[in-house]
Amino acid sequence: MLHPLLSPVASLYAWLGAIPLVLLTVAALYAIYVIKMRLRIDIFPHWGLHLHGPRTLLRKLKAKLGD
Repeated sequence: MLHPLLSPVASLYAWLGAIPLVLLTVAALYAIYVIKMRLRIDIFPHWGLHLHGPRTLLRKLKAKLGD
């Protein structure tokens, strides 16, 4: 068990490690998406599933919030 004074420091240390990991994961997923779109690869061609890109999702979200 950590000393009560060290607990906030440990929490801050955990957050500082988690934030770059989340950003790296998001960047990697976006890079995979861009490569998939450039190569015109459909992940599930017979399922009728199409995953929209981030710009399309933001545009749809703005339209939904604007109504």
